[in-house]
Amino acid sequence: MTNLDRIFRDYEVQLSTARTRTIELDAQEVRRAEFAKVMMGDRLAAQIGFQVQVFTDDAQKWDGVLENVGLGWLQLRTSAESLVMPTARIVFWEGGTPFSTVDAQAVQRKLSFAFALRALVKARETVRLYHAGRLTSEGVLERVGADFVELSTRGSSIHKTRVVPLHSIVAVGTA
Repeated sequence: MTNLDRIFRDYEVQLSTARTRTIELDAQEVRRAEFAKVMMGDRLAAQIGFQVQVFTDDAQKWDGVLENVGLGWLQLRTSAESLVMPTARIVFWEGGTPFSTVDAQAVQRKLSFAFALRALVKARETVRLYHAGRLTSEGVLERVGADFVELSTRGSSIHKTRVVPLHSIVAVGTA
C-alpha cells in the first residue's frame, strides 16, 4: 500500500466518521425539538398507574398512585383517600417513570377541574376540601359555579353553606 493509498483511506474514514457524527447530532436535535412540544399534562398522563409525589404551593407533599389526568387537574390515590387536585396548585412532582410521554389529548383531558367537581356533586359523597394555608372543610358539594363551589357543612345541628373560590382549593379528597 502506498503512502497516497493510506492518505485516501484515512480521509475516507474521517469522512465516514464525520457523516455518522452529523447524523447522530441531527437525531439528538430532532429528539430535543420533539420533547419541547410535550406539555406537562402529557408528561403526567404517562405516569398514570405509577407512584408519584406531588408538592403543592402550600408546602404539602402528597404521595400516591396517579389515577387520572384532566384539563388542569389530576387524580391521586393516596393511602388514605382519593384526591382531585388542580394542577395550578402544583409546584413540582416527582416519581413515576422517566422519559415517558404520551399524547394525552383523550376525552378525559378535555374535562375541566370544575367538571370533576360536578361529578362529586352528583355522587353526593362527603368530601374534604384542602384550602390554601392548610385549612380544611368537610361536607357535601352542593353546586359548582364558574369559579367557586358551594359546600354544605354540618356543625352540631346547623347546616351552613360555605362558598369556596376554586383558586383556593389545593385538593378535594374522598374516602
